[in-house]
Amino acid sequence: MRKYRVILAIFTFFLVAGCVHLAVKADEKPDIDETSKLQNFLDEISYQGHWEYYLGTFDCSNMTALLYDFLTEKGYKCKIIFGINPSSLFVAYGWHVWLIAEKNGKKFWIEPIWKSIVSPDNFKNYTIKICLGSLKRAKRLSRIIGLSHEWDY
Repeated sequence: MRKYRVILAIFTFFLVAGCVHLAVKADEKPDIDETSKLQNFLDEISYQGHWEYYLGTFDCSNMTALLYDFLTEKGYKCKIIFGINPSSLFVAYGWHVWLIAEKNGKKFWIEPIWKSIVSPDNFKNYTIKICLGSLKRAKRLSRIIGLSHEWDY
């Protein structure tokens, strides 16, 4: 019953908020130097010790929250994207969260688990994409659907 409540809440939110167009225009693609600079910064962030991947405790949502804070502090405007793969709805990998970080008009798609800049194609299996925008919105939605342990690293 809880899974259905979660699914209903997500789809309701999706219908109300709408899915933003996430395609990256040619002039929004970063060059190699911009990408290398950001990737070097991401490589300096460590998940070791207290921050090792563990589903439901420190997973993609918590990693995204951590990166969101670090990148915002570095001057990037971040958007949190929540993706759903309808063909894998009832398994952990059917749901995922990642970041789009923007600076100087350039957009970087970031996979939080690997701390890597990736192509938007990495997320093509998530046919439903909801832009949560801020970390505050992501936390609020998680509380509404009963996932209070998410977003707190």
